[in-house]
Amino acid sequence: LILIGALVVLFAGLGSWFWLAPPHWFREAVVTEPAYRADRLFGSTDPNYSAETHKIAQRIEWGDALTPADLAPVLDRLDQRHGEDITLLLQAVASGNIEAVDALLAAGADPYQLDKSVGSTRNFAYLLTMPGGNLLDMAGINRMLESYLRHGGDPNATWGDKPQNQGNMTDELALSQNLDGLRMVLKVGGDPWKLTWNNFSTFLTSFLR
Repeated sequence: LILIGALVVLFAGLGSWFWLAPPHWFREAVVTEPAYRADRLFGSTDPNYSAETHKIAQRIEWGDALTPADLAPVLDRLDQRHGEDITLLLQAVASGNIEAVDALLAAGADPYQLDKSVGSTRNFAYLLTMPGGNLLDMAGINRMLESYLRHGGDPNATWGDKPQNQGNMTDELALSQNLDGLRMVLKVGGDPWKLTWNNFSTFLTSFLR
């Protein structure tokens, strides 16, 4: 009886885990789970719609740990814009899927592509200097930053329009008081004296503000 009871508890636990966090193939076959952003921005109304990209966007939103091999069907359009100008890399950030961010960067996604084709001067590198929030805390931001640097990201990346309002990684990381991120960037060649062209300050003056 003890053995039977233990087996019942074991299978109940496994069943609960399988239903609450099912692998993507089971989810697609059995569980009708929406991926609201992916379906709205990468679905059939997307001007650049493809079934492969839509499926990958769904898996990103579901939190699947993608690998570069999973991205093979869309390698020729990793940086393609979809509904509201979103890209797969931005979809991964918006979903808080750090593994998908890593896979996309490893596969060659462009971290310097602007987040909007018109009216924005910000890119993925800029997002790495944010202080974090409920979806991605600072530790999560730094995991993405580590991935960015590991895949050849520029520690002195900039964004904005020089000389009107151009920021850089060291200055913005200091402003957000992300000391761990700042150390990572400085360790691989980040320039602590690189100017921000909106006020001609350096990361040191930002840190002291």
